[in-house]
Amino acid sequence: MRVSKLVPMLEKLYALGAVNRHRKSILLLGPPGCGKSTSVYEFAERTAKKLGKEFVDYNDDIALELLKEPERYFVLCDFTLTEAEPCDLLGIPREITSDAIAYKPL
Repeated sequence: MRVSKLVPMLEKLYALGAVNRHRKSILLLGPPGCGKSTSVYEFAERTAKKLGKEFVDYNDDIALELLKEPERYFVLCDFTLTEAEPCDLLGIPREITSDAIAYKPL
């Protein structure tokens, strides 16, 4: 797929997720500098505007502020796999019993 078609495809997938109330993560693969991140930012900003929400590029410094009025924001969390360790992808640890933990998907 050409990068020029990425934003419209993301918009269609987002709309489809709103209809069936289930959105899935999307993995974008391509060489550095081809426009993946730029397209995702463009999609997120356009979607925030359509929804009448404030676009926010997430960082830990603003997390508590976002939680005060989450419905006010459209949050983009840019997670680049080349900057992650495999353990970052395990998920969120949840206690099953007093001596067992399971990881729920992110």
